[in-house]
Amino acid sequence: MMCAIYDLETLKTFFSACFLDVDTQKKREFVICKYRNDWNEFHDFLMSLMSNDYTLVGFNNLHFDSQVIQFILNNAGELNFMTPDEMTEVIYNEAQRIIDIPEENKYQQLVPEWKLTIPQLDLYLINHYDNKNRRTSLKWLEFTMQMELIEDMPIPHKKPVEESDIPNILHYNWHDVEATYLFYLKNLDNIKLRQGLKERYNLNCLNWNNGKIGSNLLLDLYCRKTHQDKKEVRQMKTINSELKGMNIVFPYIKFESEEFNNLLTRYKNLNITSTKGVGDFSLKYKNYIFEYGLGGIHQCIRPGVYKSDDNWIIKDGDVASLYPSIAVQNKLYPSHLGEDFYKLYDKDIVSVRLAEKAKPKEKQDKSLIAAFKEVSNVTYGKSGESFSWLYDTYYMMRTTVNGQLLISMWVEKLLTIPDVILLQCNTDGVTVKFKKEYLNQYNEICRWFSELTGFTLEFADYKQMIILTVNDYLAEKTNGEVKEKGDFVSRDHELHKNNSSRIIPMALREYFINNINYIDYLKQEHHILDFCKGIKKKSNFTYVLHKVTDGDYTPEEYKGKVLRYFVSTNGGNLMKHYNDGRKSDCESGWKSTVLNDLRRKSKNSLCYLIDYRYYTQKIKDIILQIEGDKNQLSLFE
Repeated sequence: MMCAIYDLETLKTFFSACFLDVDTQKKREFVICKYRNDWNEFHDFLMSLMSNDYTLVGFNNLHFDSQVIQFILNNAGELNFMTPDEMTEVIYNEAQRIIDIPEENKYQQLVPEWKLTIPQLDLYLINHYDNKNRRTSLKWLEFTMQMELIEDMPIPHKKPVEESDIPNILHYNWHDVEATYLFYLKNLDNIKLRQGLKERYNLNCLNWNNGKIGSNLLLDLYCRKTHQDKKEVRQMKTINSELKGMNIVFPYIKFESEEFNNLLTRYKNLNITSTKGVGDFSLKYKNYIFEYGLGGIHQCIRPGVYKSDDNWIIKDGDVASLYPSIAVQNKLYPSHLGEDFYKLYDKDIVSVRLAEKAKPKEKQDKSLIAAFKEVSNVTYGKSGESFSWLYDTYYMMRTTVNGQLLISMWVEKLLTIPDVILLQCNTDGVTVKFKKEYLNQYNEICRWFSELTGFTLEFADYKQMIILTVNDYLAEKTNGEVKEKGDFVSRDHELHKNNSSRIIPMALREYFINNINYIDYLKQEHHILDFCKGIKKKSNFTYVLHKVTDGDYTPEEYKGKVLRYFVSTNGGNLMKHYNDGRKSDCESGWKSTVLNDLRRKSKNSLCYLIDYRYYTQKIKDIILQIEGDKNQLSLFE
C-alpha cells in the first residue's frame, strides 16, 4: 500500500495542502491565495494520487480533510474558472460547514468512506479517539510523543492572510504532517493488522477501531457459518426485562467460609431490572477487603514493598482470557444467536487463537492472533450495549458475576495456605506471598482450580512488588523484567494518556529496583522533556505566565491548545485566567518555565534551572506512602 501523509489548512483567504510520500520521503506542497496559485499543479497531483493507487494518511481526515479533498474533486470544473480569492472562500465555506455538523449528524451528512475518490487511512479513528473517554488532539500527541515543537495555527482562520504570513502557515502545516507521520510510525502494527484482515477476510476495516474490528469480524464469521444475512443479524438482540440471580450463578460455585457464602447468597437473591450499579458489594474476609462490581473484583494490601527471599515466594497467577474462557467452558452465548454461535466461538476462534499462540514465535501468525483477540473479547464487551447485535444482559451478567465468584473461590482456597499474605486480587488474577515450604500446596490449589473451571492459568514469580494501589505498582520478576502500572509507568505509555513529569516514575523505578538515590538520579543528565508537564486549554480560560524580568513585570498569554512547561527556579507564576475574571494557580507556590519550543535549545536537563525540590517532593510523597519511614528518606536529603 503506497501511502502519503497529508494535512490541509483552510483559512478564509488561504488554502494549503502538504503531502509526504512515506516510501520516498519526497514532499509536495500546494498553496492557493492571491499571492500564489498552485491550483493546476494541485489538481494534477490529486489525479496522480488516484491513478497510482495512493492511500492518504491523516489525523481525523476521514471526517474533515478527505471531505474537503472530495469537495474539491467534485467541483473541480467550477473551481477551475475561479480566481484564487473565490476558490479559497468557497473551500473555506465548505470546511466550516463540515466543522459545524453536529457529531450525531456526521454520518448522515458526510461523504461515506466507500464513496471517497482517494482511499483514506485515519489514525484518529483506528485508535478510537472519537470515543469521548479517549478523545485526543494532534496537539496533545505532540506533547506525549515529546516532539521538540508544540505549535498552533499562527493566525486566526478568519483573518485575511498577508504574503508575509505564508511561511509561518506553511511551517505549521508541515509540522502537523510531521506529527502525523511520527504517529503513523507508532501505528505500523495496527495498520498491518488491518491490511491482513482485508486480505484474509475481505473486510474494509482500514479505519475501524479494535472493538469494531472484533464485532464485524465475528459477525462475518458467524454469518458465513450459519448462512444468514448480515443486515438481519445486525438487528438481532435479546431483551431481558428482569434477571434473577439464581439463574445467573453457576451451580458448581461453592464456598466454605461464612463470609463468602453470604456473598454468594446476595448474588443469588438479586432481581435485576437494570445492570447499572448491580452487584456493587464489599466483603471483609481475614482482614482483607474485597470490592465487587460490574467491572470485576478488586483487593489490594496496604501500600508497601513486598519482597521474596530464601524463605518466601511471591506468586502471581492469572487466568488466560478469563471472559472468553468462561463462555467456552460453560457454553455461554447470546440467546438470540443460538448454539451455532457457541460452536463457532469455541472451535473456530478461541481454540484457533490459543493453538496459534502455542506455536514458536517465529511461526506464529501474529495478525490472526491479534484479530482473534479482539473477536474473543468483543462478545462480552458488546453484550451490554443495547445497539449491538451481541446484546444480551443475561449473557453479560453470567460472564461477569461468575468471573468474580470463581476468582473468589480461588482466593478462598489460597488463603488456607499457612501464613499466606494476599497482596492483590483483580478481575482475572491473584498475587500471594507465602513460605517456600508450601509451594506444593499452592500448586495443588491452582491445579484444583484449573480442573474445576477448565481455565488455563499463567504464572509469574516476583522478586518484589512495590504497591501503592491496586492500579499503581511496580512488580519485578525473578528474571529481571519489571512490570509498571499506573503512576509507575515510565515507558511505553498509551499516547492519549498524560505522561507529564515522566522523570518521577523513572526515578521511582531506579529507587525501588536499583536502589539508586532519587535526588542524585534527578540531578543526572536527562532529556529536559522528561521533566515537563502538559496541560490542555479550554474555551473558558487562557494560560498567563506572570514573570518579573530585569525589574519589569511581563505577563505572557498563551492561547495554544496545549502548554508544556517544567517547574524552575527562574520562571514565573503560571495561572489560569478565566473568562469571568477568576484566576487560579497551575502550580501554587512554584515557578514555571514554558517550553513549547525546544528547537535550537539544549535537550540536556542540566542546562536548565530546574527546581529539583518540586520533583523531589512529589517522589518523596509517593515513597512515604509506600515505605512510611521518614528516617530512611532523610538519608537522601
